[in-house]
Amino acid sequence: MTYLYAGLGLSMMVGILAILQYSDAILKKSINSIIPKNDYASSQYQKIDIELLNIIRTTNLSFGFNDEICRSLKFEINKSPQLNILMNEYIISQKTNSNHPDFKGSCTLTDGKHRLIISPKASTNAKYVLYSCILDKKEYCNFEDY
Repeated sequence: MTYLYAGLGLSMMVGILAILQYSDAILKKSINSIIPKNDYASSQYQKIDIELLNIIRTTNLSFGFNDEICRSLKFEINKSPQLNILMNEYIISQKTNSNHPDFKGSCTLTDGKHRLIISPKASTNAKYVLYSCILDKKEYCNFEDY
């Protein structure tokens, strides 16, 4: 019986020491967390999105549906010299491949690096919703896959 208790005590001590060594190794390990690069913040794309949101919010006109939205929006963009310079390479592009109801009746503008989806909204607060993404060597935004 004495050997049993001595063996249990010894195994408990070995377990405690193993846990201490493991926790000490974790505490001594340096934390190398790297903040991911944000290509959007303070970029021209963010400025474009802000200006387009202002146009959508302040314009009381109905832009219509589908590509008519983009044509009407491009007309409004041409009225703003600063925004016209930023968006001179944007064209009406392929419709979204998403079947999500939020994208129904939407249109897309892109310059090949930045994609904008403008979609009609049924709510009374906003007539249109702007979705935006930076295309990382892709044709569609990541959120369009759902």
